[in-house]
Formats: sequence, structure tokens, C-alpha cells
Amino acid sequence: METKTRRARRNATEWQRVIDEQKRSGLSQETFCRQHDIGYGSFLNWKTKLAGGSQARTADPSFIELPTLQIESTMNWDIELDLGLG
Repeated sequence: METKTRRARRNATEWQRVIDEQKRSGLSQETFCRQHDIGYGSFLNWKTKLAGGSQARTADPSFIELPTLQIESTMNWDIELDLGLG
């Protein structure tokens, strides 16, 4: 039976060091995580959290910021917004 090894638990300071190390490495985030046995999803979550992204989302749950997209004038978009009961 194969046993799975647990990855290291890191606090915010340690995650910031990992993120800084990845930037200095010149590797893509995914490659860096694979080479250092770091969960890619955890890396992305912590990068967002430390950049203030998760705080912005939880500060006002009635507001969701949408990214600005470069859209060619020939593209047509149908956007539907479901406001639940409203």
C-alpha cells in the first residue's frame, strides 16, 4: 500500500518567502511548485491572499469586481446577471 507524504504547513510569512523565491527563480509558477513539491492551488491561494485579493472579496460581499477585458469590436457577448430573488 502506497502512503502519501504530507506537505509542509506554512504560515503567511513562510508563504511570502516561497512566493518571493518563485519570482526570483525565473520559473513559471507551476514549474516552481512542481520542482519544490508545493501544491499549485495552495500557492495561488496564498499569493492572492497575501496580495490582498481575498480581503477585498470578503470586505463587501455585495460587490464583486470584474476584470477589465480587451474585447475585439467584432465579438458579441451575451451576459446574464442572476440576482437571485431580485
